[in-house]
This record gives sequence, C-alpha cells and structure tokens, in this order.
Amino acid sequence: MVAYEHTQIARLIREIDARPSDPQGFSSWVRAERHIQLLQRNSGDDELIVYAYSWPYFFICSVMTPGADIYPPDYNDLVKWSTTPDTGRACYSWNLGGGDVRAEFWYEPPGRKSLRRSQNLIFGRQLMGTEYPTQYELLQEFVHAAGIHWLDDHRAYCVVDENGDIEPVVSITKDQGEERFVLITCKRKPLEQYLAATGNVLVRLFDFMMVGGRFWSWHDSVLEQKAESHSLFYEQCLHPDGHGYTRGAQLLAVTTPRKDLFRNLIEPGSMRTDREHASFIILDWRNDEIVEVSAAPGETANYFNGEGNSLPYELSPVFFRPEVLSKYKADRDKYTIDEERRMIFCRGAWELRGVDVNDAGQVHAYLCDLRHLPYQEQLHWKSYNERPKGTISQRAHENDFQGEWASYVTPLEKVLHTVRGWAKNKPDWWKLGDEGLLRRINTPVSGSRDEWSSAFLELSKVVIEGFQVAPIQALLRQREISFEKNERSLNLIEKLLPAQTGQGQGRRPLEGIRVVQRIRSTLASHRPGAEADQIARDALTQHGTYRAHFEHVCGQVADELELIEQVLDSEPGTC
Repeated sequence: MVAYEHTQIARLIREIDARPSDPQGFSSWVRAERHIQLLQRNSGDDELIVYAYSWPYFFICSVMTPGADIYPPDYNDLVKWSTTPDTGRACYSWNLGGGDVRAEFWYEPPGRKSLRRSQNLIFGRQLMGTEYPTQYELLQEFVHAAGIHWLDDHRAYCVVDENGDIEPVVSITKDQGEERFVLITCKRKPLEQYLAATGNVLVRLFDFMMVGGRFWSWHDSVLEQKAESHSLFYEQCLHPDGHGYTRGAQLLAVTTPRKDLFRNLIEPGSMRTDREHASFIILDWRNDEIVEVSAAPGETANYFNGEGNSLPYELSPVFFRPEVLSKYKADRDKYTIDEERRMIFCRGAWELRGVDVNDAGQVHAYLCDLRHLPYQEQLHWKSYNERPKGTISQRAHENDFQGEWASYVTPLEKVLHTVRGWAKNKPDWWKLGDEGLLRRINTPVSGSRDEWSSAFLELSKVVIEGFQVAPIQALLRQREISFEKNERSLNLIEKLLPAQTGQGQGRRPLEGIRVVQRIRSTLASHRPGAEADQIARDALTQHGTYRAHFEHVCGQVADELELIEQVLDSEPGTC
C-alpha cells in the first residue's frame, strides 16, 4: 500500500478544496489560505508533495533546477512558469530543404529564464488516440540512483529497508476513469540525496484556481504579488464576483547535512561503529563458563586479536528457544529458512549464518553473526535467548570447526535432494508447480501443532501435488495393469509398485506419503475434530516430539520417492 502520510495528504487536499458555504470561510478559500498553509507545512514533512492535481482548483508540479540558476530568486520570472508534467521535452525535428531530409533530436527547455536548465521529476504520458489513462513516470536517473522499483500492489515505487520491509518511496494515487484527482508524493531523504548529489533545488510550481461562481473574465480583478518568505512567493488575482487564482513557486533546498544524507551509502548499517548491539547469554568456550556479553565487536576476540586478553571468542554459540524461528516461518514471502545451508535470509536486507538445532531442541547461532543483524532483529533473538542445555549440533561442529561435510543428512534434505533431481530432469509423471515451494519446507522445531501441520502441508504440495495422473495412467496401460478412471495419483502409483517390485500385501507401499496426505487433509486443512486430535496425540506418543515425528515420516517418504523413481523410470519387466 502507499505510505500512510500520503493518504493523509490526499484526504487533506480534498478537504481544503471543498468550497465553504459561510462568507468568512469562502473569503479565506478564494484566497487559497489553507492551500498556502499546506505548502508551508509540507515543506518540512518527510512526505513531500511533488505533483498534485485536483480538478478544478488544485495543481502542483515540481522541477529540479541548479541552485546557481535559482538563487537569488527572480520572483517576477518564476511566477510566470508554464511547464507541466505533460509538456513534451524531447522529440525529433526535420528539414526538407533542397529535397534532402535532415533529422535532428530536439530537447525542449521549460521556457522561463530561471528554469532554463530545469528537469522534470514527474512525466505524464498518454498513448494518443486511445482511452488509456495517463501514466506517470519518474525521471529514470532518480529511479536508478534511489534503487526504487514500481510495485502495482503497493501503488508506489518502493525499496526494501534494513528490516526487510517494503517501504514506499514515491506513492501515487489517482482516480480511475475521469482522472480528476492525482497525487504523487516522495520521501524526503531519497529526494534530498539526489538533489545534493546533483546540486539541484526542488522548485514546486503551484496554481490554485478558486472559482466560486459564474466566471466570465478577469476584468476588474485586483492583482497582487506576495511573498510568505524568500522561498515561497506568488501572485494573487481576486475578482469581486467571488473567484480568484493564486499562482507561484516554492523553493525547497536540501536541509539535511550531507554527512547524514550519505552516511548509509558510505558506511552500511551493519558496519556502523555507533550502532546498537544487544547482549546475549553465551557458552564461552574460551573461559569454560556461561556469561552474558554484548554482541558489539569490541566485547569479543578472535584468532587474530585474542592474545593478551580473556575476552570470549566471537564464535561463541548462543542458544534460543525453538519458537524464535516461528516469526520467520509465519512470513514466507519475507523470510527464507534454508536448512541445508543453515541460513536465514530476509529479502536481501540481512542474512544470519550458522543456524542449527542441537539434540536438546535448542536453536543456536554464533555471536559474531548475530551482531550483523539490525538492532530490532537482535532484540527479537534476545527475547528467546536461554542458557545452553547442551552443545552445538554435530553437523555444526563438523561444518564450522572441522571444515568437513556433515556426516549426517537430515531426512528432509534427502526428500529435497530427490525432488530437486526430478525438477531438473523433468519426468513427465511429476511436475513442480512452484519452485518457491522448495524454500518453504522446514522441519518443525517447536511444540506448536500448527507449525507441525504446516510443515506437512508444504511437504504435500511439493511431493503429492506434483504427480501427473495422465502419464501415470499411460504407464499402467503400457504395463497392462488395470485401473479405474477416477483413481488419483497415489492409488495409481501403488498399482505400479507391487506389480514391479513384488512387495507383499501386508503393508501399503506408500505408507509415509499416505501419512503426509492424511495429516494435510485433517490438520493442515483446518478440519478440527477427534481424528485430528488423535493423529497429533499419536505423533507425540510414538515419537516424543513433533520434530522427531516429522523426521521419521520424511525418512519414509525419502525411501518411497527413490522407489517411485526407480519403478516409474524403468522399462517393463526390468525392475
């Protein structure tokens, strides 16, 4: 969605445009007093109006012009501006003199002396001869410099902030159909960065046409020039019949110090020396104790600077309750938990390496990796921090300290290995609908039944929904195995397996996959009842934790997928 401040500005413009019925209010309205107040107040806001059009009273457009051209301001020249976003700036011209066609590229300057080198920030363009609405584009230099991208669902040009949230930078609201209202606003800091880097000043040109009754001409009007300040000036024409206009310019120079504007570019947030750091309870391997220490760089040591001090090593592990991961599993669009690489990603904003789960069910990470998280993210992890109940996982010890491949591969990793092979080789009997599904499957680590059932839901989407009925039916026909027309993929596959592998009848060949299907249909699909409760109780009774049960089923599924691949890809009679 657009920025909240943007919606408030849109509401205010509609409010001050409404023509009052009382004489005192009408007199103020014709003089555009609230319109001028809006310009003054907005000049100091974080959300700046760069274009606004509200028929028939309100118009603001902005250009950027070199400060050397605008200071000191020529009031008489600036109030005679004529540019709009719809004004064409570039075209081809040609000359047919002497029968020789000579074409040239032509750039049309805005016109006024003070704005001769100005550049539009907003361009309004319409496909001529059609009913398509006007499209509003930004100056591409600014778009690229600010790193912003248009997102339809947000109706804004956006960036991803340090917390991984999508932040609107340039928000656009326009009425559908007749387009009688358009508002475009821009965050101050990205705009000031561009202005400071290019040596420009933002000039807001405005025209408030307040027609209160029948309008014939401006004869008998009184024209005055006014200046609210050295940066806001206009001419105002009032007619005794109750209408008038206020037309002028407002200069918005950069107000933020350059060192603050460009600090994040020169010194990224994770590298800033003055940034805040949370403290964590750690397992201090160096001193063989459990202590609380800050994640700040100066509070720990490493191989290169450990001599002469007893500071904990920055590779000291920190342990957390498993619920610390629930936040990331609840928003798969924003976060990705990569179990195989033991990493958590946040939309390109940050990443956390070295994450794993130990035998006691605790999530753990290293202090030196936690320190690079945004401070608010560190506080999230701190809220789940607890004393260690054991040490780090075997996989983490082998990977991070012995520099070896892990000797243990999780059952889920086995499943994903087979599935990725299918996605690469593209057998006709299985198809991956969405590659994003592979990133959304994670082993449940907490005691939450919802997390456990959601894991089976994602597993079902990848494995079961990928099977293609028609090719499997073709295999059955080829191998002369009968089937019913309405039988689904798992039933059809089971007909192939006993026929080719000679398995006995005492146990269904796809026991693990059937468990996945059953849990999805009863728990993950939110069908509460005695059956769902019994499945959950049985999982805990037989395996102790939801995590252990999920891993057990994944182990079965991994074996069954290998068997399916072997049978479905084999020639009749060879398996």
